[in-house]
Amino acid sequence: MGTTGCCSPMPLNTTGRGWWRRLIVTDYYLASLLLLVAGLLKARHAGVSELLQSFLDQGILPLSVILAVSRWQAGFEIVLALVALSGWRPMWCAKGVAFLYLVFAAMIAIAADGYWFEPLDCGCFGSGAAHTPAYLLIVRNIVIALPLLFADPGLADSLLFGRRSLPSAH
Repeated sequence: MGTTGCCSPMPLNTTGRGWWRRLIVTDYYLASLLLLVAGLLKARHAGVSELLQSFLDQGILPLSVILAVSRWQAGFEIVLALVALSGWRPMWCAKGVAFLYLVFAAMIAIAADGYWFEPLDCGCFGSGAAHTPAYLLIVRNIVIALPLLFADPGLADSLLFGRRSLPSAH
């Protein structure tokens, strides 16, 4: 297929993929905003989550690692969310946010230890958040992460704050 012009990266026939692009962009902003809110709430209500506590109880992580994660996780989430929302390197940010959500899903699966229907405080929105069954937390994180894994370099052209592709010199 040709393009709309020598300087445009968008193909002519995009009607079949428009809904997919909108899904990825919506998910990008939703995931980034949720990450920002979660980071801010964790910073405000600091503490060790039940998720990290279960890692300590199961002997998966030592106390020093649990304390380091508890101390730095909120700041990392806030910075990643702000960078993603700024539109800087959106494809990299989409993959990074997706990876973070998948890591949390894996951590929840490990902490649940086979008790999928038991409520678990994942610490997603700070300590003392509502307890949700582990399987719902895992499904939520996977559903948020999957579309972001399919982000392509054209994502920057679809974002509100993304950098626009520069015309190529021919």
